[in-house]
Amino acid sequence: MQPPSHKRLFFFGGIALLLAALLIARWISHWGLVTIHVQNEPLGKVLASISRQGHVRVVTSLDTNKTISLDVELVTPAYALNVVSDRMDANWRVAYMAAPSKAILENAIVSLQNGGKLPDWTTKFYPLPPVVGGGAVLDPRYLKLSLEGPDNQLPILLDQAAQKTGVMTIFPADWSPSVTALPSPSRTGKAIAKLVSSAHGKLAEIMLLTHQDWREWQADRRPPQQDGENRPQGGGDPFAGLNQSRMKPEWRQERVEAQIQQLPVEQQAAAKKDVDDMRATFEQLRNLPPDERRAKWQELMNNPDVVDRMENNRAIRQQSQSAEQRIDRGISYLERRSSAQSGQSSQNR
Repeated sequence: MQPPSHKRLFFFGGIALLLAALLIARWISHWGLVTIHVQNEPLGKVLASISRQGHVRVVTSLDTNKTISLDVELVTPAYALNVVSDRMDANWRVAYMAAPSKAILENAIVSLQNGGKLPDWTTKFYPLPPVVGGGAVLDPRYLKLSLEGPDNQLPILLDQAAQKTGVMTIFPADWSPSVTALPSPSRTGKAIAKLVSSAHGKLAEIMLLTHQDWREWQADRRPPQQDGENRPQGGGDPFAGLNQSRMKPEWRQERVEAQIQQLPVEQQAAAKKDVDDMRATFEQLRNLPPDERRAKWQELMNNPDVVDRMENNRAIRQQSQSAEQRIDRGISYLERRSSAQSGQSSQNR
């Protein structure tokens, strides 16, 4: 029979092991999530905390001395940056930078931080209006990416990755190596890493926070374009409006489907219906001559029900904005709705 001291030792040892297991499980479940509760702290300090907790690299051309208040608990880095971008009237996106050497990459990142522009680099980026509501913030790093041949030039494949996932790809304009093998279908970050490695290049995955351009806020109010039509270039955001007229419809559809699959199961059916309705409307508009298409689109934008739906989706996305920002956008909405009602009344006379 074991003495009482041995029983107590086993008992407390078991308790210690159980507590250790619980702590490890908690650490694993919270790994990569971000918790920040600050008031009027410098943006640079907040971004550094997101980088550290989320195990990501955040790069910005914004003034990091500007202050920001943030209150988030156990959220993804994408969600935290989405809140930051709302508060700062900025844009964020995932960017993959590829180059022949690490030194070239780091010099380019410094240029992004200093001015946000890379004149000797090629940027592939295809921003689209959100295709799903409900306030979901999707991280394109985790979308499934399947790259296709027959082209094996890295710039062509990086462009394909940008179209299919919504990430930004950036590489030197005079660098066009061949890829020895296409990666198997996998999450975006893993697939692009293998792709660049196959071309004997170096890769940097960053979360890029840049100035916002007003045209991206108005992306869901522009009529769909036919091939060859050019969008006006942006102002504050050096990447706004890139490549829009060259998207392959089947790759756009693949991207939308991958995004829907990232939603909770109970939201996927409604999201798919919204996308199907939107596609049917856009297809109808695309078959019209340019003048008729613009007139039909304006008629659609003057429908108060459409304005309400757009504003509801926008309100969900902007819940994280400050009170002052919400007031300004609320006034703007009332002005737009009044204009839409006036326009519809004029058409009915």
